[in-house]
Amino acid sequence: MYAPLPANSQLPSERNLAKSYLWAKASLMAANNADEQQLAGKLLAKILRIMPQMWVDSLDKKVNQHLPQLGSR
Repeated sequence: MYAPLPANSQLPSERNLAKSYLWAKASLMAANNADEQQLAGKLLAKILRIMPQMWVDSLDKKVNQHLPQLGSR
């Protein structure tokens, strides 16, 4: 993940974790080739190891709302 880590923790803030998920998920969905898919998938897997599962549905809805607006689907 590329989110900055607080000095007193080895975990990103909730906000940065959610942003990382959104970007990784959008990257996976908009990937143009297998290499991009693999890289985005690996990043997403790292994020999902520390992100609460209960966030997934809400964040996925945001990705699904924004990707069509960007012409990425």
